[in-house]
Amino acid sequence: MSKWLADMDFDALVRCTRGKKLAAPIKPELSGTTDTSNFEEYPEDAEELLRPEYDGPDPFEDF
Repeated sequence: MSKWLADMDFDALVRCTRGKKLAAPIKPELSGTTDTSNFEEYPEDAEELLRPEYDGPDPFEDF
């Protein structure tokens, strides 16, 4: 198992999905419900991400 997940209690995680509580490992301090101070800033004029080219059939044609 990876070092990142070594301390994870997966049994508690399963119980959490059944209505039990699981404490968050990190609780960031927030100044309000719209506080974004824990996120990195990025330039608003960042270049648009390019989509990879795809020449195959449209996967949503009969959707």
